[in-house]
Amino acid sequence: MRVYTRLGVLALSIFLGSTFLTILPQSQYTQHLRKIENGVKGGFWPWSSGHAEEESGIRLVVFGDSWVDDRMEENGEGKGRSWTQVLCEELRCTSQTNLAASLPAASYSTMTPTGAFASTKSYLASIRNTSGHNATLETMLPDFEAQIKSFVALPQPEHKLKETIFVISFGTWDVWHYAALNYSDALVAQEKAVADMFVQLDKLYAHHRATLEATHLSENEHNGSRSAPKPQFRVVIPKLFDPTMLPGWLSQRPPPMKPSNVAEVQKNAIHLLREWDAQVEHSIKSWFASTPKATTSSVSAKPKQEKVVSLVEEIQGPSRGRKSAKKLQGNAGMSPPRKDIFYYDLNQFLTEIILEHRLEDGGISDATGLGTQESPYVSVSDPCLREGDSGGERRMAKGGGSMEETGDALEINGYLVCESPDEHLFWDDFTIGGLAKEKLGREVARMIKQGLTLRAT
Repeated sequence: MRVYTRLGVLALSIFLGSTFLTILPQSQYTQHLRKIENGVKGGFWPWSSGHAEEESGIRLVVFGDSWVDDRMEENGEGKGRSWTQVLCEELRCTSQTNLAASLPAASYSTMTPTGAFASTKSYLASIRNTSGHNATLETMLPDFEAQIKSFVALPQPEHKLKETIFVISFGTWDVWHYAALNYSDALVAQEKAVADMFVQLDKLYAHHRATLEATHLSENEHNGSRSAPKPQFRVVIPKLFDPTMLPGWLSQRPPPMKPSNVAEVQKNAIHLLREWDAQVEHSIKSWFASTPKATTSSVSAKPKQEKVVSLVEEIQGPSRGRKSAKKLQGNAGMSPPRKDIFYYDLNQFLTEIILEHRLEDGGISDATGLGTQESPYVSVSDPCLREGDSGGERRMAKGGGSMEETGDALEINGYLVCESPDEHLFWDDFTIGGLAKEKLGREVARMIKQGLTLRAT
């Protein structure tokens, strides 16, 4: 029999802050930047004058969608910290910048669910001649390219960093929307989206390389070259969780347009998920192959400088780009950053939690040992945040996800917050809860501490 653990009643204090921060003019939604003791120049944020030491440690920079957005809504304390915040704590990083974009859960009742795409232009091109799809650039959240531009526009840190680790979390909403299209068209569009994601990743690399000496600590090698502690460009990319297993797949997805049907859309999503993973893994191989090896020879570094200059100018604009490029050329003896990726299997992580719970409920186990542990969850399918009845007088109770009448339930725009959020795997229809995020953050931190990158494995 499962042991039920109460972690306390939700705090009633309300966090102050804007629901929407207008960072990019082309979006009516938000792009949320979060910094912890970042010590950056300027006072754009109230905490931007942090008291960092003269030499800082690790900086975590997050790009993505609702899976990594750390914004907290009013009455949403039960959501818990984002897994990237947990990761930052585990790595003892000295700064975190979060550029992830997402719709607030409060919008679910009034808007069609959507999120940040890896490539907005790839999606818009795919629906240009498709009836029933009327998304425009102005109504879409900032994609990877837009988020990178916002990051590049930020002031540089006052104190040099030991290392910057980047987190890239895109794809869930690409697969979600492409599943509604004709499969062959969706596959072509998705391939373009993945390709564009790696183009943008190289632009981020170019910016990182151009600013490396100015922003990061360097060490003198025996041969006289200067190089920041290696590896110098490390990226965390989580594999996608199957969107058809999200609570919102059933509760929030609009009916498909004819001649398509629910079964066909679900089949499309599953196939597209597999193709996304395959395309990402194939792209990683070619991305690694194009990485210049660290070298002290200015002659061998010269051809690569021309490519980096064009990328820097493209992302920063001609004026800033030329300045950064000249600075890079002036440091020809500095080895180029070495690319590496931590590729975490998020789908396996969550699928095993769900299977463990269901096998345990059935009193059975499999050959791998799933079903022999004690699941901490009451429900792995019903989210904590649920749509309420008129007047919002129902509340989620512990008994298997049932609802009982009560008048003191916390609300988020008509959605009711369950009594014990940590007893639910999912916080809302599209994101996991605090308990799962804590474990996920520690898992990714362990992978980083052990150096389990794709190059190392």
